[in-house]
Amino acid sequence: MRIKICHFDLDTPDVSLDHAFDCLDADERDRAKSLTQLLNEKRFTVAHFRQREIIAAALRLATADVTFSNIAQGKPVLAHHTGLHFNLSHSEDRGVLALAPTALAPP
Repeated sequence: MRIKICHFDLDTPDVSLDHAFDCLDADERDRAKSLTQLLNEKRFTVAHFRQREIIAAALRLATADVTFSNIAQGKPVLAHHTGLHFNLSHSEDRGVLALAPTALAPP
């Protein structure tokens, strides 16, 4: 696999926000709820749901089976799949996820 770049709209998701929120893990839900503006909470939720959805498809897993752990610097990594690395970025109404077989940035 080469680097794969996926981009998506955060303001017009084709999934219900309730479903997207329910697919997040407890840490992601807490982070979403800690945001003070509803629009930012929505965009965070959609970005992190899309991240799970895209990674699940790449690994041929169910979205619920994608689990993360954090390395010392707080960057999320896949808990059980070391052969896929990713980096999520989102700003305003756009999200971008990069997938690669090796680390995309130094740990």
